[in-house]
Amino acid sequence: MGMKRGLQVFISLGTGLLFTAVAGAATIGLDPSSQAVGLGDMFTVDVVVADVVDLNTYQYSLAYDPAVLSVVMPVDVDGSFLTDVGPVLTSAPDLQEAGRIKNASAALLDSAAATGGGVLSTITFQAVGPGTSALAFLTEIQADTFLVDPAFSVIPATLVDGSVVVVPEPGSVLLVSTAGLFFLWRRQHK
Repeated sequence: MGMKRGLQVFISLGTGLLFTAVAGAATIGLDPSSQAVGLGDMFTVDVVVADVVDLNTYQYSLAYDPAVLSVVMPVDVDGSFLTDVGPVLTSAPDLQEAGRIKNASAALLDSAAATGGGVLSTITFQAVGPGTSALAFLTEIQADTFLVDPAFSVIPATLVDGSVVVVPEPGSVLLVSTAGLFFLWRRQHK
């Protein structure tokens, strides 16, 4: 099967399959799955796979809260799990919709496959607002997240979402608290 046909099948998978979680299957998750960061911090989250057999192609879409996080470009979609096996064809994700990383994908050329687990992709975020943001794999529209073997069969997988808590800098919280106490004390002693 030529690369052109393989790419056509790869692209067509993203247009009509629904992805379901299956017990005992491969896992797609995030590392770290949850973390706390300071306001303004830049940090990374790896999209990882575990317990997969014969992975040739992957695609994922991830939702996050754009009031809390911002994606720092570029998103690295050629993680070591596939590139350690052979040459990889990658597709940059669509970032045009706020709060969505859509269709980040990579495929091994020819019929190569990877088995086991490792890093598929690395996303760099910046904490832009205080609060909690879920990091949730999208599955409802056009099979946003899936794994495929060299025969272009979908590999069953369980999706494990994550979260990020953005906290204000301790110094700013202390400053605001101290100022509040000072004004309260001053009001009582007038």
